[in-house]
Amino acid sequence: MTGLACLELYKLLAKKPLDAFKNGFVNLALPFFGFSTPIKAIGNVVNLPNGEWEWTLWDRIEIDDPELTLQGFIKYFDERFGLDASMISHGVSILHSFFASRQKTQQRLPLTMKRLVELVSKKPVPDDVKYLTFEVCASDADGEDVELPTIRVRVN
Repeated sequence: MTGLACLELYKLLAKKPLDAFKNGFVNLALPFFGFSTPIKAIGNVVNLPNGEWEWTLWDRIEIDDPELTLQGFIKYFDERFGLDASMISHGVSILHSFFASRQKTQQRLPLTMKRLVELVSKKPVPDDVKYLTFEVCASDADGEDVELPTIRVRVN
């Protein structure tokens, strides 16, 4: 199996097209050797003010700023994508939403993303955790929902 995986790695390094790759399944008990061609990941197309953007399940948005506040996070989506981040969550915790009280929102805006997660989840983020992942529900200027990939923010 390792040899088959290494052959696929060579194809990846040589930048071969997708149809050159093979999924290999080996079961020595039967004996059975099966090969299949992988399919392209399904893409999501998002219409942004600066054009179309296509992303797949394998993509993510990375932000390398440990001091990023909730206010900066919201501003990032407005400036980079022209989107309104109406709801931000981490795991099962909703960190920001359009339906939250104004007082709660104002209290949370200056907090760093790490501190915000700790506050809402009531659990400390371990020191060995370098990144936190977030899900964002966003809408464009017309109020239409826009699907985004997972957002990964460096916190340590």
